[in-house]
Amino acid sequence: MKTSFFTFVFIIFVGHPFFSQTVDRTISSPMLETNSSAGFAQMPGFNVQAGLNIGASVSFPVNGANEVTSVGVLGDLTYIFQASRTIGVGLATGYGIYFGKDTSNFWGPIHDGSDFRYLPVAFATRYGLTAQIVVGGDIGYAIGLSDNWDGGFYYRPMFGYNVSEMLQLNISYSGITDYWTWSAINLGCTINIH
Repeated sequence: MKTSFFTFVFIIFVGHPFFSQTVDRTISSPMLETNSSAGFAQMPGFNVQAGLNIGASVSFPVNGANEVTSVGVLGDLTYIFQASRTIGVGLATGYGIYFGKDTSNFWGPIHDGSDFRYLPVAFATRYGLTAQIVVGGDIGYAIGLSDNWDGGFYYRPMFGYNVSEMLQLNISYSGITDYWTWSAINLGCTINIH
């Protein structure tokens, strides 16, 4: 019965026309065959949010970090180049802050209710599964802005849903590894500025 249920769900979501439509996104490149009217080639493909993206997320720390910090707020700035019909690559940065709880507990660099702050610098990649569904991730280094912490290895896999060509809703998992591992679940949105 479980197999039948999952088969039904798969057919509904994958086969539904709403999920199978393509969005014609274009990039300009003088290296491609030129278009007579614009002087540049047109590359149709899925919406991988190519161009400049500005985002914001509410973040919830997990593992031991949630004992010393409460909710966090993330600001994101990403630039994506559309490398092919379904793949985008680029750079990502931003700012993250998690507000310390009023406690004497400590975890990693966080102690005595201090905030946890960082600035990520990362390579970004996006893959369009359909016109609406995008997966990808950021990988790089998080520069530590908190006391007693210089930074660590940064990674952030994500899953996005394109509401329109400009607006994307997304969920992601962010991790920072030093001699400890920071983990958080993020719920946010991204505005694409072409």
